[in-house]
Amino acid sequence: MRLINKKIITDFYKTHPQSKSALEAWCEEVAAATWSNFHEVKARYASADNYDGNVIFDINGNNNRLVVNLHYVLGIATVKWIGTHAEYDKKNRKGGFKL
Repeated sequence: MRLINKKIITDFYKTHPQSKSALEAWCEEVAAATWSNFHEVKARYASADNYDGNVIFDINGNNNRLVVNLHYVLGIATVKWIGTHAEYDKKNRKGGFKL
């Protein structure tokens, strides 16, 4: 898949260096992926969730949450948001995760 908005990820691990290796590994895997539906994503990432048209990945031992829009037909993965698990939970408590 073609990864869009990777800068969101690189900016994040500049301030959270402990997540760098996990995020780089995820980026490499997604770049090589040929997913055609969410079930294929879920087969590889059991903790992935499909929510409101986006896929939410647990990264770095569930310390980080990565929200990505996957367009399977076009083979595009667009990074929407990344943050710590605590930041993600805080967004959810405010009435649902909104991008």
